[in-house]
Amino acid sequence: MAESVSTAHTELAGPGFVYASQELRFLGPVFVGDTITVQVTVVDKRPAKRILIMDTIVRKQTGQAVLRGLSAEGDVPCMTAHGPCVDEGRERTPRGRR
Repeated sequence: MAESVSTAHTELAGPGFVYASQELRFLGPVFVGDTITVQVTVVDKRPAKRILIMDTIVRKQTGQAVLRGLSAEGDVPCMTAHGPCVDEGRERTPRGRR
């Protein structure tokens, strides 16, 4: 379940964003064969610090909520031994190595 939540956050925020904090509450069990749906909503953004606050809820196929929580993700500058990275689309490429 944690991998599903992480994947959803990465898809929403994009590459370069990393968890600054996360608070999750497990509300019920998930068993082999269950289908889960992850819903992530950006509830706040702090442009000055490039941080997104996201509300996450995971539901089973029955609609029962099994996980809920908030997380903060920040955009970490891409740095390499050769200096800052350059954004190219959604991928980050080290400067001079395109």
